[in-house]
Amino acid sequence: MQRTILVLSLLAVLSGCGGGGGGGDSTTSGSSQPTTPTVPVVTTDSTIVATAPAGTYSDTDKLGAYNYLNAQRVTCGFGALAQNAALDKAAQAHADFIAKNVDAGHADAYGHLENATYPGFTGSAPLDRANLQSYGGVGVGEDISADPSAYVGVQEFLSVTYHAVSVLGGYRDLGIGVSKKTSTWALPVVVLNLGLRSTADVQNLDSKVVATFPCDGQTSVTTAHGSESPSPILGRDLTINPAGRSVIAMVRTGQTLSVSEFTVTATGGTALKATLLTSATDPNKMLSSNVVALIPDAPLAAKTTYTAKLVGTNNGQPVNKTWSFTTQ
Repeated sequence: MQRTILVLSLLAVLSGCGGGGGGGDSTTSGSSQPTTPTVPVVTTDSTIVATAPAGTYSDTDKLGAYNYLNAQRVTCGFGALAQNAALDKAAQAHADFIAKNVDAGHADAYGHLENATYPGFTGSAPLDRANLQSYGGVGVGEDISADPSAYVGVQEFLSVTYHAVSVLGGYRDLGIGVSKKTSTWALPVVVLNLGLRSTADVQNLDSKVVATFPCDGQTSVTTAHGSESPSPILGRDLTINPAGRSVIAMVRTGQTLSVSEFTVTATGGTALKATLLTSATDPNKMLSSNVVALIPDAPLAAKTTYTAKLVGTNNGQPVNKTWSFTTQ
């Protein structure tokens, strides 16, 4: 079964603070927990939350997914998310809605908008559903997958371009829902709801920081970029012909990251052939000006250390950044 992922475009309130949104299918997999190098130092104009509160999920898969996502965000300087009971309820209700209605033959139920005539309806859009559960927020982003577990779903979101930009965005709260296995796919539906209760809650990088994912010193990094919709590489079916996992760099909300050089090189090798996406070259116009992504043409090799180099400017100030990470 082809695993499928969709993600809601980021709201206007998050434009430029971690990127755009997208959606699609991903075939990346893996279960190793990366190590966590020293958290990058941020300076005084950062609004990044450095510590994640302990999750209270009784379900070990949801707790593992929550801890894994926060470990990746905090390690690489994007800030922690807090478990939110209202978002948990909204995500779970939507996961159940999708699973039930897809199995009933309603293929259109697999998405972000609920049809009020279908059983289990709890609100049309993600924000509607969250606020029905008393979230009281101003914005909710949503990621959906059919995957073996929430943990695997999060790994896949972080491996593909638009999804990684989405789940690394400037949200503060997180809810996780996982349905029972569908008869249609023999897989559960996984839903992440990422929320903001006010525009003042947006997590912003320090204005001088260039944050990356993967970041320096990470290990057990996934290797492949499966398909997502819209596809960041037009004309290529990433389901059957996956690319290398996306390498992403971001700067603060509203700033512009300009790139003159962005490469990924295996130790002792030459720079990989890759596609560079910026706000100008992104074929789907999903990336904002503070985000760039490099997609190697082929999956990365296993258990290999790669060095990334980024040369350019952050709001006109010179950037010359080199970092390394190791695949699983």
